Amino acid sequence: MILKKYMSFVFLLLLLGCNSDDDNGSNNECGDQMIFDEELFNQESPSSFSIQNAEIDDDCLMVTLSASGCDGTSWEADLVTDGLETTSVPPSRSIRVDFTNIEVCTAVITRTFQFYLGSNNNETAIYWLEDWDGGALIHNE
Repeated sequence: MILKKYMSFVFLLLLLGCNSDDDNGSNNECGDQMIFDEELFNQESPSSFSIQNAEIDDDCLMVTLSASGCDGTSWEADLVTDGLETTSVPPSRSIRVDFTNIEVCTAVITRTFQFYLGSNNNETAIYWLEDWDGGALIHNE
């Protein structure tokens, strides 16, 4: 009887120690990782928007978007690349935001999304964000 209680307790501890978010493709500090998909990169974004600002802080890209909507809570955004990287020094990569907005309100809303860029192995990388006129984004490790 004591062995059954002990085994139940150990099993309960094992269950509580498991974390279902360990491998979900996101970084808790920054948000979702960049999607490497050439076909998706070459498609137009499902919804119209404008980029108000973009900046890199450590391994995080913060992109502020503006679009019509109600409050922006249902907005979805992914950071997409075709996976191609130039052989220049430093290397550069084209990226774009894939934005989905199902809100039908006419107010103009602004919201910032964060994306995890990943590590550059202690090297500098340049990112060219499609539809943003702010220039190149420099990611220093």
